[in-house]
Amino acid sequence: MLAWLCSRVRDWVVMTDELQYAKLATHIGETLSPLPTLRGAHVGAYAQLYPALIAPFYGTMSAPDAFRWAHVLNGIVFASATIPVYLLARHVDLPRPWALACAALSVATLWNLQAAFLMTEAAAYPAFAWAVLAIVRAVEAPSAAHDAVAVAGVAFAVLARTQFLSLGLVLVVAALVHRRHGHRLLWIATAAAVVVALVGGTRILGNYATTAHGFPFPWRAFEQAGAHLDVIGVGLFVLPLLVGGAWLVSRRTAFSITALTTIVVLTLETSSYDARFGGGLADIRSRYLFYIAPLLLIATACALRERRLNARALAAVTVFAAVTVLAHGFPRVAGLYVDAPHAVLNGVIRDSGGRAFVAVAFVVAALVLVRVPRRVRVAVVAVVVAAGCVSASALAWTRLLQSRSPSSRRVDAAPTVVLDWIDSVVPKNAHVGIVPFATNPSWGPNALLWWDAEFWNRTVDRAFVVGANWDYAPFPHTELRVDPQTGVVAGTEHAPEYVAVALDDSRLGLVGASVGVNYGIAILHMQLPYRVAWTSSGLDPDGWSVPGRVARVHVIGGGSAKVTYQDANGKATTICRRGDIALPDAQAGVEPATPLGPTAAGTRGVGVRLTGVAVRASCAG
Repeated sequence: MLAWLCSRVRDWVVMTDELQYAKLATHIGETLSPLPTLRGAHVGAYAQLYPALIAPFYGTMSAPDAFRWAHVLNGIVFASATIPVYLLARHVDLPRPWALACAALSVATLWNLQAAFLMTEAAAYPAFAWAVLAIVRAVEAPSAAHDAVAVAGVAFAVLARTQFLSLGLVLVVAALVHRRHGHRLLWIATAAAVVVALVGGTRILGNYATTAHGFPFPWRAFEQAGAHLDVIGVGLFVLPLLVGGAWLVSRRTAFSITALTTIVVLTLETSSYDARFGGGLADIRSRYLFYIAPLLLIATACALRERRLNARALAAVTVFAAVTVLAHGFPRVAGLYVDAPHAVLNGVIRDSGGRAFVAVAFVVAALVLVRVPRRVRVAVVAVVVAAGCVSASALAWTRLLQSRSPSSRRVDAAPTVVLDWIDSVVPKNAHVGIVPFATNPSWGPNALLWWDAEFWNRTVDRAFVVGANWDYAPFPHTELRVDPQTGVVAGTEHAPEYVAVALDDSRLGLVGASVGVNYGIAILHMQLPYRVAWTSSGLDPDGWSVPGRVARVHVIGGGSAKVTYQDANGKATTICRRGDIALPDAQAGVEPATPLGPTAAGTRGVGVRLTGVAVRASCAG
């Protein structure tokens, strides 16, 4: 079922995350090298498990076909979390039917929506569950073999998602609390990890090194930590948080200690991130914390098997949840917010009374649970959680599949245009470099144009910038440096033989034979090293001259060129000159601020915009 739902997703939704993983997978598929590489450069993206899983598709198929088959695999891999969850449930002595129920519910939550995107969650969810299973076994029965498996499980989870470095701390703390003796191999591995951390510093986090800068736990991280946990509870329809939470805090088994430690560590980790870098549209990014859902479900099942609930523990957990949930406003979020799928419930919650309604719901649910007979309690929890999870998941998937991606295409609609058009006009094993240029006054349309060009074409594997002042993705790129005398571009002796350039690029004119044009982008077959016929200077990155700043076109070799420019009203003018050709710099209008990023705002005074340069033998005739 989940694989079928994922297969209905026909367009990207999350940029530049999906672009990164698609290109990492393409590199692995084509070279069989596990080293994380983007645009020809090694990067600090150490979570290579997911790219490796989809690499066979991206290494052998067209990008659109690979995209669709990767989604099918996403559903299968995400659903495979049922296996370790089932084994963990059986490990804590739950009967087979109860273990099957826990496993099924673990993939029926609304967070199964994360499998709809080319992102690490699809592989990270089962990897996390396997790691926790290994940790529980090592904590319960210390031995060199169990420690080795647990350490390997943590390493496996880290390969799925760098965030799970925190599971190393979980393993150490749980082992110390439950039974510290018999973990010789674990202590050796811990010492080695500490040495690596001291020597490597933040570099061991790769692209996530910035998360280690500054104090990790501002007061707001603690203030919001409980609300983060409450949000997961709301997504599970309250009861697993109360019943499972009460069971965990009242037991000292290997599972309860490991699960509780995991919940605390991941909650603080996520709350710290949101407090320092922002919680996005929903204030809380539950996609970083939903991994704890199976632990709460298993703990709930363990509690329901007992004749009575621990009333004191339930009361304590209920008070904690009812108080801490008041720190979260449950803001309305239109459509679907990928970082917080739980927000699809926020509208109903707000209409019902907001945070106060949730707090009261916690209290009422706890009172009901302690007063009804065990059989009724089991039935109520099973029905509420199962029906709630399935209905919430259906709501989230409906919103996704009925929406449009940032590209404006329907998420569930087959493409009506040829997306991999660049691949279709160059040889099969060719390499293409793109030279992004801001053709639109707004950053968004420019980014969408080049995102599509790179994402849907497997041959596009390099990016060049001019002046290092405009790119649409935080990935490696190479600056084009032109010799003004010869027009030769330095360092391009081994560059891709094909480049994709905007037809109206006002910064330079690469010399090459056009093999295809689409969406205002021309594909040029280049001679190596690259050479340009002309360059410009004094212009803004999108081609506008600025009042008071000298702007000109420099024709390589002093030849002639026909230069076309237009003013802010769209009036075009064409002139023909030799050598250095000056452009008007008097203010002729006002345009939006230079579109160098998504937050560009305001306006600027402009002169003219350079729209075309045609080098010719002379201006005569």
